[in-house]
Amino acid sequence: MKGLQATGSRDATHGRNFGILQPLAESVILQAMEDLWSRRDRKESIEFFQGSGFGLYAAIAGMGPYEKGVLLSIMRRALTAKRLNDAQPSSNNLNGKRPVRTKGKI
Repeated sequence: MKGLQATGSRDATHGRNFGILQPLAESVILQAMEDLWSRRDRKESIEFFQGSGFGLYAAIAGMGPYEKGVLLSIMRRALTAKRLNDAQPSSNNLNGKRPVRTKGKI
């Protein structure tokens, strides 16, 4: 598309108003965010955010570099916290094995 750089950001001389495409681009980004919490769709969602897709849709949605950075930072922290929670059994036993009981010790 004319007006978009390879990084997916708008250049100053060819900035465009994408009009009706803006809500669609926002919806695609929101769906990809939701897909991060789906085991079935997580890999594809991560690929979207790591590839050029996010940059393109973010530009159409009117997001600048700062907004993209903030969104990616929040998602990175949330995904890291989710992975840590998923890795820990409910007993908080970090190695995933059943605790061994010994006589006389609690």
